[in-house]
Amino acid sequence: MKPATKEVWRQGEKGMVDFLGANAALRDVTPGDADRYKLHMIGSKLAPMTIRKRLQFATMVFRAAVRQRLIVDSPFTGVTMKGTMPNRERFVTQDETRRLLIACPNHHWRAVISLARYGGLRCPSEVLSLRWEDIDWAGGKILVTSPKTEHHPGKGTRRIPLFPELKAVLDEALKLAEKGAVYVVDESMRKACQGPGGWMNVNLRTTFLKIIKRAGLAPWERLFHNLRSSRQTELAETFPAHVVCDWLGNSEAVAMKHYLQTTDDHFSRAAGESPKAKQSRAADGDDDPANPKADARSKAKQKAKQSGAAKARSDSHRERANPGIADRNEPRRNPANTQTDGVGFEPTNDFRRCRFSRPVHSTALPPIQTAAVSPPPRASVARACRRSCRRRSLASLPSPSAGGLDPPPEYPLPRCPRDRL
Repeated sequence: MKPATKEVWRQGEKGMVDFLGANAALRDVTPGDADRYKLHMIGSKLAPMTIRKRLQFATMVFRAAVRQRLIVDSPFTGVTMKGTMPNRERFVTQDETRRLLIACPNHHWRAVISLARYGGLRCPSEVLSLRWEDIDWAGGKILVTSPKTEHHPGKGTRRIPLFPELKAVLDEALKLAEKGAVYVVDESMRKACQGPGGWMNVNLRTTFLKIIKRAGLAPWERLFHNLRSSRQTELAETFPAHVVCDWLGNSEAVAMKHYLQTTDDHFSRAAGESPKAKQSRAADGDDDPANPKADARSKAKQKAKQSGAAKARSDSHRERANPGIADRNEPRRNPANTQTDGVGFEPTNDFRRCRFSRPVHSTALPPIQTAAVSPPPRASVARACRRSCRRRSLASLPSPSAGGLDPPPEYPLPRCPRDRL
């Protein structure tokens, strides 16, 4: 059992004894006592994860008593607490890492910060366990010993690449290392963890806070974890997720929940900001909220934007009040002949003129009014038949020359429509 687990159990035992009493019998603890114990810890302003772990310890103790037939039921059955962790992520950029390395007092601390930030090693366990013989300079690999996951089959060690950022720092540490040194980092730091408390006895936080202050940075929460988390976020941009998790020794689910972060660079690339503009903005100090010049420049930009927007609104109101102003001040332009290349529009295309099925009436001339033609009445066919028959009967009369009558006019006789049937 690891020393950190023993410490968690010790705190859980102390909490139960303080609340229930050292002489309380197991059979006398009721489910109401379990609920009151939970409310007592909530009233003591303990963190949700601390309450959750102490309730898990109490459930484990009473479940063991049930298996040994000491009690019938466990009073802590169903008594739990949802563990919620606040957002304590902080992406440490490479520029900030360079400032930290400059502020380090010696090469040992440069190795500690580089292994955590550029190698993604857990600090202090994996960083202080790295030996010189674990570095394969020719093959470009590092064998990492992981005390945290050694109880899992096949998870005691893993290999990571010898990243270029690590190589320069490790070269310096090798040149300055004492003769016969076994570990990369000063062994005095490792000796502090050989006590009962294990890795918790290694106090690296105090010195690291001094380095952060000397570098001109503001301290962040979870100092060493965010160094490792920043490295995994960077590697996830280039390599597949399963490869990065194999290098850092965690799972994809754990990486998504506790390691991968959303950085300012993601927003800049999404907004289309070029790297040169970002570098110039960083050089001017616009990203630093504590810079008074940056604050003044941002206020000036905001004021200019507001004045421009106010002018545009006033022009729009004036044009709506007097529609003829725009026509008098600006010449008419044909949109088809306007070149819009390079001003935010798509390039112009030459479309072939085509005839539309429905005529488009011009606004200058009124549309042509066409008279509606009504269909012929149904009786017109019968009337034509009667007229044709009457003409044929006239043609059958005797010749006018015999009776002294004038000859009828010569005209063709129409055919009767009934002859076509």
